[in-house]
Amino acid sequence: MNYSKVKEKADKIDADLTKERDERCEPIAKAVLKAVSDFNGPALSNDRLAFVKAYDPLIMQILEILREADVPIEEWGYIMQIAQVPLDHVKNYVGETISKNITEAMNHYWGKDEGKITLTDLVLKKASMLQSK
Repeated sequence: MNYSKVKEKADKIDADLTKERDERCEPIAKAVLKAVSDFNGPALSNDRLAFVKAYDPLIMQILEILREADVPIEEWGYIMQIAQVPLDHVKNYVGETISKNITEAMNHYWGKDEGKITLTDLVLKKASMLQSK
């Protein structure tokens, strides 16, 4: 068997194993994400110890989810990555939308086409605003 056929067969096995792992891990990641979503603890706190203690029930719940699913040690990190994906996607999409809207507002404000606002425009606008005070 030549190298390309061996590599092709190995790639198929890897793809099958990845698909199997994803099918096994995704429901667990969704359960973790739901537990985090349902958690009613503080999002922020100035009291570090109280903050850590507040999250103990959530951590125990997540550990129980992982234990019940009998997750192999090497997969728990992957499960947490899967759980993070929707949050990252939403954060990035919202951020891109806000940036695009800010750019459109700035273009409208300066009466320029997209990408045509320069630092000179900003400096001149700021200077004219200061002079009018």
